[in-house]
Amino acid sequence: MTKRGSKGASSELEGEIESLLMDLVRGFAAHLYMARQELEQTRAILDDAVTRLMPVFTVFRRGASDPGLLREGSGFGAELETVTRRALPAMQFHDMSSQLLAHTQVRFDTFLTELERLSQGIRGASGKIGPGEMARRLGEMRSTLNQNMDALDRRLRKPVSRDDMASGEIDMF
Repeated sequence: MTKRGSKGASSELEGEIESLLMDLVRGFAAHLYMARQELEQTRAILDDAVTRLMPVFTVFRRGASDPGLLREGSGFGAELETVTRRALPAMQFHDMSSQLLAHTQVRFDTFLTELERLSQGIRGASGKIGPGEMARRLGEMRSTLNQNMDALDRRLRKPVSRDDMASGEIDMF
C-alpha cells in the first residue's frame, strides 16, 4: 500500500471513529435524558400519592381510636367513603412507578450491552487489521448501534403520561 493509500485509509478510520463516538454520545445522551425524565416523573407520582394517602390514614387512625364514630348519623362513614374514593387512584402509583422504573432499567441494560458489544468489536480488531478494514467494521458497528437505538425507541412505549394523581381517568396498563 502506498503512503497515499495508507493515509486515505487512516483518515477514513479516523472519520469512522469520530462518527461512531458522536453517534454514541447523541444516542446515549438522548436515552439517558429520557431515563432521567422518567425518574423525575416517578418521584412526582410518589410524592403526589403520599400527599393523597395521608388524609386517608388520618381518618383511619381517628376511626380506629373511636369505634363509636361509625354509628349512623355521625358523618364519619361518609367521610371515610370520600377519602377512600380519593385514595384509590393514588393507590395505582405503584404500578405506574414500577413501569417507569422498568423502562429506565431496560434503557440502562441496553446501553451497557451496546457498550460491551462495541468494546469487544474494537478490542477484537485493534492492531490485527488494517485501517481500511477497521473503518469498515466501525461503520458496521455504528450502523448496528443506530438500528438498536431505534429498536429501543420503538420497543419502549411511554408507560405513563402523568406526573400526578389529579382527578380524572387513570391510564390502565
